[in-house]
Amino acid sequence: MLRAASVPLTTDLRSLLAVLRVQGVQVRVSEEAGEQVVWARDERDVEAVAQALVALETAEIAVAVTIGISQNIIKKGLKEFKVFKEDLIKFLHIEKLIFMMIMPIIQLKLEKY
Repeated sequence: MLRAASVPLTTDLRSLLAVLRVQGVQVRVSEEAGEQVVWARDERDVEAVAQALVALETAEIAVAVTIGISQNIIKKGLKEFKVFKEDLIKFLHIEKLIFMMIMPIIQLKLEKY
């Protein structure tokens, strides 16, 4: 199996696993060095994991902004997201482009609050 992503132990992976299950992507999750590691069967599934993680994190940020979560809490969440974003970029360069396009928009929204 291939290492698809690593996330902090505090990250709830239930949404990710549900999305991947619907897509027919089989993964395993283990714990290594204080992180959760998501393992995928092949490069195609690694890409699916990366895309699902970015989509879920982006949706969470959008919902947080919409319902009025404080800017400081959102910024803390963004810092945690950066921890595993770099692992995803190793596998899928397009995710870096998408992430870099989205971050300035999110930061502009945060500056307005």
